[in-house]
Amino acid sequence: PGWFTQALILLKLHHLPPFKKFLRRYLASDCNYQSISEVEQVMGAFFAIRRETLDMVGLLDEKYFFWFEEVDYCRRAKDVGLKVIYTPEPAIIHHGAGSFRQLDWQKQIIWNHSLQHYFWLHGKRWQWFILWLLQPLSILLALLADLWRR
Repeated sequence: PGWFTQALILLKLHHLPPFKKFLRRYLASDCNYQSISEVEQVMGAFFAIRRETLDMVGLLDEKYFFWFEEVDYCRRAKDVGLKVIYTPEPAIIHHGAGSFRQLDWQKQIIWNHSLQHYFWLHGKRWQWFILWLLQPLSILLALLADLWRR
């Protein structure tokens, strides 16, 4: 994730058509999910890691509560020269955010925390600072969106 795409997401602008083009790469909209390919990251819903990889990269960072832990791990794996591979072969059922259905705007706080941790580790300080400044607005926008849906 780049700081600009994440700023768009924090400000909820990724839902508006003029901004969607900036997120194509990050959201892997052009990915062929029917073939094996090298990717930047994979979704943590089903994340298979070899023992040798654990020995080289270490464990998942426990400072992430949800979100970005797999992004961080894939980045650390690439940093030590490993490849991240997507394969369509295993079949799983992912119920998409099932554990968060009971939460509303509070999940924005959790997402913000994980985003901040990721950029503290992997971004530049000015990028982290801009994203940090946007946090209150992102929480307000999430709260307003939840109130609108009710």
